[in-house]
Amino acid sequence: MDTDKVIFYSWLRPLARQLCGILSPNAVTTIGIIPALLTVFAAMHRRFDLAAVAFFIRYAFDCLDGAVARECNQCSKFGNDYDGAVDVMFMLLLGLAWARTYAPGHRSAYILAPAMLYGICHLIGKYAYDDQFLLQVTLLAFAFSMGERSRAGSCST
Repeated sequence: MDTDKVIFYSWLRPLARQLCGILSPNAVTTIGIIPALLTVFAAMHRRFDLAAVAFFIRYAFDCLDGAVARECNQCSKFGNDYDGAVDVMFMLLLGLAWARTYAPGHRSAYILAPAMLYGICHLIGKYAYDDQFLLQVTLLAFAFSMGERSRAGSCST
């Protein structure tokens, strides 16, 4: 059983039913941009606690939009593409935030960090698609730990 089903879908399904006729799946996706931006902001300010909470909320919205689409029979190609575009933009922005925070002044990091983060998600996601939550949380934790490790080694007195 994948993490999405265990952590999110079991309690989101009743909420999704309640949202039928109130919010469209695309509106849920749009609202989910707010915690995504908060995750990026927290990452830029090295606030792992806030980033973790905001990420969890962002991911809940990412699952909720699909649950609303299925429960309300409102699935669409545009909605699927929009959800995917928001996910990609989130990962790219998170990569940029990581580069800005942990590699300031290294212009190549602004290209490499988001490209690597997106590439790893895309590559692994093909094989672990059913467990995107664990994949993304692992990458987020890895990015923070590597950043903090590199920062610890570069302290000046």
